[in-house]
Amino acid sequence: MMQTISAKNIFHYLTQWIAKTEYLLSKKYSVSSTQSLEKLFSFQFHQIPNNFFLPVDIDGFSESQLQSYHRMPLNPLELGIFDTIEVKMIGASKQVLLRSRENSALKGALVKTLVNELHRLYGKDDTGYALFTSRDEACLEKGAYWSGRLWQHSHSAKQVPLNIYADEEGLALTFMLSNE
Repeated sequence: MMQTISAKNIFHYLTQWIAKTEYLLSKKYSVSSTQSLEKLFSFQFHQIPNNFFLPVDIDGFSESQLQSYHRMPLNPLELGIFDTIEVKMIGASKQVLLRSRENSALKGALVKTLVNELHRLYGKDDTGYALFTSRDEACLEKGAYWSGRLWQHSHSAKQVPLNIYADEEGLALTFMLSNE
């Protein structure tokens, strides 16, 4: 039996998929720590990079700075947003970059949910911003730069330094993990 694909079927599928992703993002977590941040993602921090990652040329970094640089396409999209993950091993740290090269405006509802969940975990960011606003939405819709949220000066020693923003390459979420 052949099933026809219609716009209505696609719409209902996408609506259910977004609802599921928003539900997963909205789950409540107890403490602001590496473990609670890790619960947002489908991968475990200590298991990346793994054999599925492809090595990336590390020109521009001295060997003492950057030990390795790996990239992997994500399918399905991580959190319904990000299509690529990059991991740089730098000294005793691991820098993780999740990137979406698609139009950020199309991911607005999911980005809003993610920002609000990060705010719930971390509180106001270093610049005083809190929940996702209509100003944030307008920046994403224009496809312009979006300063997003920055938590570098942690309110707690257990918090992972984190930044979510959009630039000419698309939407990005980056954070640093200690290898120790």
